[in-house]
Amino acid sequence: MAEDVQWTFYGYCTQAGTRDAQDWFDKLSDEEKDEARDTLGYLRRIPIRLWCEPEFKPLGSGLSEIRFKVNTLKRIYRIYGFFWPSGQRYSYTFLH
Repeated sequence: MAEDVQWTFYGYCTQAGTRDAQDWFDKLSDEEKDEARDTLGYLRRIPIRLWCEPEFKPLGSGLSEIRFKVNTLKRIYRIYGFFWPSGQRYSYTFLH
């Protein structure tokens, strides 16, 4: 039986109230946003054991990156984050 997975993605909010990942995302073009949403939509529905390159890469010390590519721009984008809040299943928080 397939594992029922539904990841929740968060953006880290600093003590000053800034959300760097959201600010960065808001400045992307529509095409860039679409690619980011497609990648997150894919990862949202699969168990962590299937998170791998090219969409996901652990960087060490709990830090990782989710990556997406915009072919027409020939660019790869990286959103840094980690699995948090701790103790909450299927949650990932973007840093920048």
